[in-house]
Amino acid sequence: MAKAQGYDLSFDQHSLKSSQSDKILGLYSYSAMLDGITSSQTKNDPERIQPTLQEMTHKALSVLEKDEDGFFLMVESGQIDWAAHDNDAGTMLHEMIKFSDAINTVMDWMKDRDDTLLIVSADHETGGFGFAYSRNDLPEGKPLAGNVFKGDEFKPQWNFGDLNTLDKIYAQKKSYNNIFREFDTLGKENKTPENLQKIVNENTEFPITLAEARRVLETEENKYRVKGHKYLDSKKFPRFEEREEFFVYGSELRKNLLAMVTGKYSNIVWSTDNHTSTPVYVFAYG
Repeated sequence: MAKAQGYDLSFDQHSLKSSQSDKILGLYSYSAMLDGITSSQTKNDPERIQPTLQEMTHKALSVLEKDEDGFFLMVESGQIDWAAHDNDAGTMLHEMIKFSDAINTVMDWMKDRDDTLLIVSADHETGGFGFAYSRNDLPEGKPLAGNVFKGDEFKPQWNFGDLNTLDKIYAQKKSYNNIFREFDTLGKENKTPENLQKIVNENTEFPITLAEARRVLETEENKYRVKGHKYLDSKKFPRFEEREEFFVYGSELRKNLLAMVTGKYSNIVWSTDNHTSTPVYVFAYG
Protein backbone atom coordinates (compact mmCIF):
# COMPACT_ATOMS: atom_id res chain seq x y z
CA MET A 1 0.00 0.00 0.00
CA ALA A 2 2.77 2.47 0.92
CA LYS A 3 4.69 1.61 -2.24
CA ALA A 4 1.57 2.21 -4.32
CA GLN A 5 1.41 5.69 -2.82
CA GLY A 6 4.91 6.51 -3.97
CA TYR A 7 6.94 5.60 -0.89
CA ASP A 8 10.39 4.10 -1.24
CA LEU A 9 10.56 1.17 1.20
CA SER A 10 13.74 0.76 3.23
CA PHE A 11 14.56 -2.35 5.26
CA ASP A 12 18.25 -1.79 6.06
CA GLN A 13 20.88 0.92 6.38
CA HIS A 14 22.12 0.46 2.82
CA SER A 15 18.71 0.96 1.19
CA LEU A 16 18.17 4.03 3.36
CA LYS A 17 21.47 5.61 2.29
CA SER A 18 20.91 4.85 -1.40
CA SER A 19 17.30 6.02 -1.58
CA GLN A 20 16.76 9.09 -3.79
CA SER A 21 13.05 9.35 -3.05
CA ASP A 22 11.31 12.27 -1.38
CA LYS A 23 9.04 9.79 0.41
CA ILE A 24 10.67 7.01 2.43
CA LEU A 25 9.14 4.45 4.79
CA GLY A 26 11.78 2.74 6.92
CA LEU A 27 10.86 -0.59 8.52
CA TYR A 28 13.76 -2.03 10.51
CA SER A 29 12.33 -3.98 13.44
CA TYR A 30 9.14 -5.64 14.62
CA SER A 31 9.48 -3.76 17.89
CA ALA A 32 12.55 -2.15 19.47
CA MET A 33 15.58 -1.07 17.48
CA LEU A 34 19.06 -2.05 18.72
CA ASP A 35 19.67 -1.01 22.31
CA GLY A 36 22.32 1.62 23.00
CA ILE A 37 25.10 -0.82 23.91
CA THR A 38 24.54 -3.01 20.85
CA SER A 39 24.27 0.09 18.69
CA SER A 40 27.64 1.33 19.96
CA GLN A 41 29.23 -2.08 19.40
CA THR A 42 27.96 -2.40 15.81
CA LYS A 43 28.13 1.26 14.73
CA ASN A 44 31.12 0.71 12.43
CA ASP A 45 30.15 -2.78 11.30
CA PRO A 46 29.54 -2.75 7.50
CA GLU A 47 27.27 -5.80 7.92
CA ARG A 48 24.97 -3.95 10.32
CA ILE A 49 21.34 -4.11 9.15
CA GLN A 50 19.64 -1.35 11.10
CA PRO A 51 20.51 2.30 10.50
CA THR A 52 21.53 4.31 13.54
CA LEU A 53 19.41 7.11 14.93
CA GLN A 54 22.05 9.51 13.61
CA GLU A 55 21.82 8.04 10.09
CA MET A 56 18.02 8.22 10.09
CA THR A 57 18.16 11.82 11.31
CA HIS A 58 20.63 12.76 8.57
CA LYS A 59 18.48 11.14 5.90
CA ALA A 60 15.32 12.82 7.17
CA LEU A 61 17.01 16.23 7.01
CA SER A 62 18.31 15.60 3.48
CA VAL A 63 14.79 14.79 2.31
CA LEU A 64 12.85 17.43 4.23
CA GLU A 65 15.21 20.29 3.37
CA LYS A 66 13.91 20.13 -0.21
CA ASP A 67 10.54 21.49 0.95
CA GLU A 68 10.45 25.21 0.19
CA ASP A 69 7.74 25.72 2.82
CA GLY A 70 9.95 24.42 5.62
CA PHE A 71 9.33 21.42 7.84
CA PHE A 72 8.90 20.02 11.35
CA LEU A 73 10.98 16.98 12.30
CA MET A 74 10.67 15.00 15.53
CA VAL A 75 13.52 12.67 16.52
CA GLU A 76 12.89 10.40 19.51
CA SER A 77 15.41 8.36 21.46
CA GLY A 78 12.79 6.40 23.36
CA GLN A 79 15.04 3.69 24.77
CA ILE A 80 16.59 6.15 27.22
CA ASP A 81 13.28 5.70 29.04
CA TRP A 82 13.36 1.92 28.71
CA ALA A 83 16.86 1.72 30.19
CA ALA A 84 15.80 3.95 33.07
CA HIS A 85 12.77 1.71 33.74
CA ASP A 86 15.30 -1.13 34.16
CA ASN A 87 17.56 1.12 36.29
CA ASP A 88 20.26 0.14 33.79
CA ALA A 89 22.77 3.00 33.90
CA GLY A 90 25.17 1.47 31.35
CA THR A 91 22.53 1.11 28.67
CA MET A 92 21.09 4.52 29.55
CA LEU A 93 24.51 6.12 29.03
CA HIS A 94 24.86 4.54 25.58
CA GLU A 95 21.30 5.59 24.70
CA MET A 96 22.10 9.18 25.66
CA ILE A 97 25.26 9.09 23.52
CA LYS A 98 23.16 7.76 20.65
CA PHE A 99 20.75 10.68 21.07
CA SER A 100 23.63 13.13 21.40
CA ASP A 101 25.00 11.94 18.02
CA ALA A 102 21.61 12.66 16.44
CA ILE A 103 21.46 16.12 18.03
CA ASN A 104 24.97 16.90 16.75
CA THR A 105 23.85 15.94 13.26
CA VAL A 106 21.02 18.45 13.45
CA MET A 107 23.32 21.16 14.82
CA ASP A 108 25.84 20.56 12.03
CA TRP A 109 23.03 20.84 9.47
CA MET A 110 21.90 24.11 11.09
CA LYS A 111 25.28 25.82 10.72
CA ASP A 112 25.05 29.09 8.77
CA ARG A 113 21.24 28.92 8.75
CA ASP A 114 18.98 31.52 10.35
CA ASP A 115 15.65 29.79 9.75
CA THR A 116 15.81 26.81 12.10
CA LEU A 117 15.05 26.20 15.78
CA LEU A 118 16.18 23.05 17.59
CA ILE A 119 14.36 22.12 20.81
CA VAL A 120 15.48 19.20 22.99
CA SER A 121 13.40 17.98 25.91
CA ALA A 122 11.68 14.98 27.48
CA ASP A 123 8.10 14.17 28.43
CA HIS A 124 9.14 12.94 31.91
CA GLU A 125 11.98 11.58 34.03
CA THR A 126 12.16 7.88 34.78
CA GLY A 127 13.67 6.02 37.72
CA GLY A 128 14.85 8.88 39.92
CA PHE A 129 18.47 8.40 38.85
CA GLY A 130 21.36 9.93 40.75
CA PHE A 131 24.94 9.55 41.96
CA ALA A 132 25.48 9.60 45.74
CA TYR A 133 28.30 9.22 48.21
CA SER A 134 28.23 6.18 50.47
CA ARG A 135 29.80 4.58 53.56
CA ASN A 136 30.95 1.57 51.53
CA ASP A 137 34.67 1.17 50.80
CA LEU A 138 35.86 4.47 52.29
CA PRO A 139 39.05 5.74 50.62
CA GLU A 140 42.35 5.57 52.44
CA GLY A 141 44.13 8.81 53.32
CA LYS A 142 46.78 10.22 51.01
CA PRO A 143 49.59 12.55 52.18
CA LEU A 144 49.41 16.12 50.92
CA ALA A 145 52.37 17.73 49.19
CA GLY A 146 54.13 20.84 50.46
CA ASN A 147 55.40 22.07 53.80
CA VAL A 148 52.10 23.76 54.71
CA PHE A 149 50.29 20.41 54.78
CA LYS A 150 53.17 18.35 56.09
CA GLY A 151 51.87 15.50 58.19
CA ASP A 152 48.28 15.98 56.96
CA GLU A 153 46.29 13.59 54.81
CA PHE A 154 43.62 14.09 52.20
CA LYS A 155 40.96 11.70 53.45
CA PRO A 156 37.34 12.18 52.34
CA GLN A 157 34.76 11.39 55.00
CA TRP A 158 32.70 9.32 52.55
CA ASN A 159 33.13 7.31 49.36
CA PHE A 160 32.35 9.86 46.63
CA GLY A 161 33.28 7.49 43.80
CA ASP A 162 35.79 8.48 41.14
CA LEU A 163 35.92 9.37 37.45
CA ASN A 164 36.81 5.79 36.53
CA THR A 165 33.24 4.88 37.43
CA LEU A 166 32.02 6.52 34.22
CA ASP A 167 34.44 4.41 32.18
CA LYS A 168 33.20 1.29 33.94
CA ILE A 169 29.57 2.21 33.25
CA TYR A 170 30.41 2.79 29.58
CA ALA A 171 32.29 -0.52 29.36
CA GLN A 172 29.14 -2.60 30.04
CA LYS A 173 28.91 -5.26 27.32
CA LYS A 174 25.21 -6.17 27.48
CA SER A 175 22.06 -4.40 28.61
CA TYR A 176 20.37 -5.72 31.73
CA ASN A 177 17.56 -6.82 29.43
CA ASN A 178 19.95 -8.98 27.39
CA ILE A 179 21.71 -10.24 30.52
CA PHE A 180 18.43 -11.66 31.81
CA ARG A 181 17.41 -12.80 28.35
CA GLU A 182 20.55 -14.93 28.29
CA PHE A 183 19.84 -16.15 31.82
CA ASP A 184 16.23 -17.04 30.96
CA THR A 185 17.29 -19.19 27.99
CA LEU A 186 19.05 -21.56 30.40
CA GLY A 187 17.23 -24.73 31.36
CA LYS A 188 15.32 -24.65 34.63
CA GLU A 189 18.05 -26.58 36.41
CA ASN A 190 20.65 -24.04 35.22
CA LYS A 191 18.83 -20.88 36.33
CA THR A 192 21.06 -20.69 39.38
CA PRO A 193 22.64 -17.81 41.29
CA GLU A 194 26.03 -19.14 40.15
CA ASN A 195 25.09 -18.77 36.48
CA LEU A 196 23.55 -15.35 37.01
CA GLN A 197 26.73 -14.22 38.76
CA LYS A 198 28.79 -15.55 35.83
CA ILE A 199 26.70 -13.76 33.19
CA VAL A 200 26.64 -10.47 35.10
CA ASN A 201 30.37 -10.50 35.80
CA GLU A 202 31.18 -11.29 32.18
CA ASN A 203 29.19 -8.31 30.96
CA THR A 204 29.63 -5.52 33.51
CA GLU A 205 32.58 -3.88 35.26
CA PHE A 206 30.86 -4.12 38.65
CA PRO A 207 31.22 -7.80 39.63
CA ILE A 208 28.69 -9.18 42.08
CA THR A 209 29.13 -11.83 44.73
CA LEU A 210 27.27 -15.13 44.84
CA ALA A 211 25.24 -13.86 47.79
CA GLU A 212 24.24 -10.79 45.77
CA ALA A 213 23.21 -12.98 42.82
CA ARG A 214 21.01 -14.95 45.22
CA ARG A 215 19.53 -11.67 46.45
CA VAL A 216 18.60 -10.64 42.90
CA LEU A 217 16.72 -13.91 42.35
CA GLU A 218 14.79 -13.91 45.63
CA THR A 219 10.99 -13.76 45.42
CA GLU A 220 8.16 -13.28 47.88
CA GLU A 221 4.37 -13.39 47.97
CA ASN A 222 2.87 -10.58 45.90
CA LYS A 223 0.93 -8.60 48.51
CA TYR A 224 -0.50 -6.35 45.81
CA ARG A 225 -1.75 -9.05 43.45
CA VAL A 226 -4.53 -8.03 41.08
CA LYS A 227 -5.91 -10.96 39.13
CA GLY A 228 -5.81 -10.38 35.39
CA HIS A 229 -3.50 -7.36 35.70
CA LYS A 230 -0.74 -7.30 33.08
CA TYR A 231 2.01 -6.88 35.69
CA LEU A 232 0.42 -7.58 39.08
CA ASP A 233 -1.25 -10.93 38.43
CA SER A 234 1.75 -13.01 39.53
CA LYS A 235 1.47 -14.71 42.91
CA LYS A 236 5.22 -14.29 43.40
CA PHE A 237 7.20 -11.08 42.96
CA PRO A 238 10.91 -10.24 43.16
CA ARG A 239 11.60 -9.36 46.79
CA PHE A 240 12.31 -5.76 47.77
CA GLU A 241 13.37 -4.92 51.29
CA GLU A 242 11.70 -1.52 51.17
CA ARG A 243 9.56 0.72 48.92
CA GLU A 244 8.25 -2.32 47.07
CA GLU A 245 5.08 -0.36 46.26
CA PHE A 246 7.08 1.80 43.85
CA PHE A 247 8.55 -1.09 41.85
CA VAL A 248 5.72 -2.43 39.76
CA TYR A 249 6.81 -4.35 36.65
CA GLY A 250 6.66 -7.97 37.77
CA SER A 251 9.52 -10.27 36.82
CA GLU A 252 11.23 -7.32 35.10
CA LEU A 253 12.17 -6.17 38.60
CA ARG A 254 15.12 -8.56 38.69
CA LYS A 255 16.90 -5.91 36.63
CA ASN A 256 16.10 -3.27 39.24
CA LEU A 257 17.40 -5.54 41.99
CA LEU A 258 20.60 -6.02 40.01
CA ALA A 259 20.89 -2.22 39.84
CA MET A 260 20.49 -1.99 43.62
CA VAL A 261 23.23 -4.57 44.12
CA THR A 262 25.69 -2.95 41.69
CA GLY A 263 24.86 0.53 43.00
CA LYS A 264 26.96 -0.34 46.02
CA TYR A 265 29.99 -0.32 43.71
CA SER A 266 28.97 2.38 41.20
CA ASN A 267 27.59 4.99 43.64
CA ILE A 268 24.36 5.01 41.60
CA VAL A 269 20.97 5.25 43.30
CA TRP A 270 17.45 4.87 41.89
CA SER A 271 14.14 5.62 43.58
CA THR A 272 11.69 3.63 41.43
CA ASP A 273 11.24 1.67 38.20
CA ASN A 274 8.67 4.09 36.80
CA HIS A 275 8.04 7.72 35.91
CA THR A 276 8.67 10.51 38.39
CA SER A 277 7.67 14.16 38.72
CA THR A 278 11.30 15.32 38.60
CA PRO A 279 11.44 18.39 36.31
CA VAL A 280 13.02 17.89 32.89
CA TYR A 281 15.16 20.40 31.03
CA VAL A 282 14.20 22.21 27.84
CA PHE A 283 17.11 23.23 25.60
CA ALA A 284 16.73 25.50 22.57
CA TYR A 285 19.28 26.35 19.89
CA GLY A 286 18.88 28.49 16.80
